[in-house]
Amino acid sequence: MRLAAFLWCLAASAADETKKVDVVCPIDGTRFTATEIVRTDASLGWGGVDSDLCCHAYRTLPMENYIWTCPTCWFSGGKSRFDPTKAPREDLKKKIPGALKPALPIAAGARQESIPGWVKYDLTAQVDTIFGAPAIEIAKRHRNAAWAARQAGAVRLDDYDDWVDTSRAAGLEKDMIELGKKNRSEVDLAACRRLEKDIAAGQHAGTALLLRRYLLAATYRRRGENVDALRWLDEVDKSKGENSVIDDAAKKVRASIEVERVQLKKASELYAKAIADPALDDNLCAQCQYILGEIARRNGETKVAAEWYAKAIATTPDGELKRRAETQKALLK
Repeated sequence: MRLAAFLWCLAASAADETKKVDVVCPIDGTRFTATEIVRTDASLGWGGVDSDLCCHAYRTLPMENYIWTCPTCWFSGGKSRFDPTKAPREDLKKKIPGALKPALPIAAGARQESIPGWVKYDLTAQVDTIFGAPAIEIAKRHRNAAWAARQAGAVRLDDYDDWVDTSRAAGLEKDMIELGKKNRSEVDLAACRRLEKDIAAGQHAGTALLLRRYLLAATYRRRGENVDALRWLDEVDKSKGENSVIDDAAKKVRASIEVERVQLKKASELYAKAIADPALDDNLCAQCQYILGEIARRNGETKVAAEWYAKAIATTPDGELKRRAETQKALLK
């Protein structure tokens, strides 16, 4: 009973703890209010950890708030970058005004929550580039931008009739007690494969079928399995015009995939540049090779993915990374 009560308390606490923070831009002195993530269950992996190491929160989107952006000059970064005791050197400050290009228009004085997380990460990558950060660090910023787009782009339809019941029936709404020590990302993908078999067997028709097609697209999207997400979005589009709610959600999901792919392309170019450095540590090099394999696989480039996984397997001294690369390489068709 005590264990059950403890697990229930953990499940009930699956939310972000945040606080509002008054911030001053170190570049132009603009004052704005940001949201600081004090605690998130993403650090515990309760929302799942994808095979490319993207960590999800259970029901929230903390990546929308990890990065802050000045609404005037667009200087961006994490909390420490706005710490007045850690201000950039004067010569670096002078390089920022007019140099940053938001991927989407940002209105003057925009509130932080109106700026998509992926846009903030992309701006942070630009700042890092100006400040002369190593290629591998800038690559991480673009990968985080891709992850932010992934997490925000998996549009749920919680206000839609039958959505939660349909999702739960498919095995996609497990709480922490039901999940136990399993990885939610793996559980979700297994549930998708079961649902695909049910659909292939003709168990659903009409609106019920359309809803399940979208459920598959959104779930694969949440896990960054974009080839499968696009396959099911194509199925959803066959019924375009029948349900405006699903049509609108599907359009947003498809757009977010394009954002993720653009950011991952930027990341892959920088990771390739990083591993060309002979001074790079072997394990770090293997990690980059594994990431490049994941990026290629998620783009449907199976031959390229296989080559990167093989390099990671041959390079890494880390047994866990080798096992992960072997597992992902075996999935290639």
